Amino acid sequence: MFQLLWPTARYSIKIAYEANAARYGEPEQRRASHILIGIKSGASDSDKVKAKERAAGILREVRKSPSRFAELAKENSSDSGSASKGGDLGFFSRGMMVPAFEEAAFRLKLNQISDLVESDFGFHIIRITGIKPGKMKSLDEVRPEIESELKKQHAGRRFAEAAETFSNLVYEQADSLKPAAEKFGLTIQHAAGLTREGASVPALNKPKLLAALFSDDAIKNRRNTEAIETAPGVLVSARVVNYKPSTQRPFDQVREGIARQLAQQEALALARKQGVERLEELKKGNGGSVRFGPAKLVSRDKPEGLNAEALSQVFGADGSKLPSYAGAETREGYVIYRVSRVVDPEPDDARQRGMQSELGRASGSEEFKAFLAGLRADTSVDINKENLEKKPQ
Repeated sequence: MFQLLWPTARYSIKIAYEANAARYGEPEQRRASHILIGIKSGASDSDKVKAKERAAGILREVRKSPSRFAELAKENSSDSGSASKGGDLGFFSRGMMVPAFEEAAFRLKLNQISDLVESDFGFHIIRITGIKPGKMKSLDEVRPEIESELKKQHAGRRFAEAAETFSNLVYEQADSLKPAAEKFGLTIQHAAGLTREGASVPALNKPKLLAALFSDDAIKNRRNTEAIETAPGVLVSARVVNYKPSTQRPFDQVREGIARQLAQQEALALARKQGVERLEELKKGNGGSVRFGPAKLVSRDKPEGLNAEALSQVFGADGSKLPSYAGAETREGYVIYRVSRVVDPEPDDARQRGMQSELGRASGSEEFKAFLAGLRADTSVDINKENLEKKPQ
């Protein structure tokens, strides 16, 4: 069986490789140095003429003594970020620079110096210092990636088919979960003590599912909930077996809890006030006595224990003037963070394509659910339970 299937799989991988050639290619990259004579926004025509004349004068010096390019960039370039490095911009590919600059840079030969190039920033003098030709990754290099993606696509199609069947069963036979459980070989699980705020069973502790379980249809009519995707690739349907309306407990039973809650609220308010004041002192440079814990490298994918609010504040801190500071509330109080270093992320094309594939699958799933809901709203369905219970011949 393996021998019969392998040629087909190999053929599919080759087709996917050829159909997505642009994804598996490495574009040409160029390294350039430049001298920018800047033009301020809203500059007059006379100011532009003066800037161009100055740039032309520097260009003449560069052509006379090309070895002085870095020196002249440090002395004259308006681009402070690259001027300190002799005008070096590092390697870049198409689409990373403004059009006029890019067109000139990819037209020049190695070590060639451009004429004046005008952009919205001013006048550039460009020298190409390195060229990395574009190349195509071989099929063997990308085979594992393609195989993984094809498997995900196949799994996605199988999940979509199973999801349709599961969704129809729990909807059409809404008075029982048994038909769906038997169809997919699942075990019906029981849970008690659910509230609108949460459930002790992780599979049920999802806002959308809890909302469906506490809907009038689920409580009064004891109907199955719709099939709800609680996690990527996970569908859940549930039904209410017993329901107890909410009641107000006597004051004596909740007195101590209320007292603790009020004390905690007061403590948090005080911590917030003191934290904000200390944060302002740090931002003004007056927090020399403050001690911080060990440094951690955090990202949006790896927050290292930071909650969403803290992560948002840290990434909103001014990264151009380090150290910078940010503060955020937690359940325990108010925390101040010191940002001492900013690291540019490494490009991860495979991960980006995986995310795009997952978003596409999720979008398709939502569209399919909406389509089913529309059909159900417009169509009268008669269920023949006798036929459903018949075993296939």
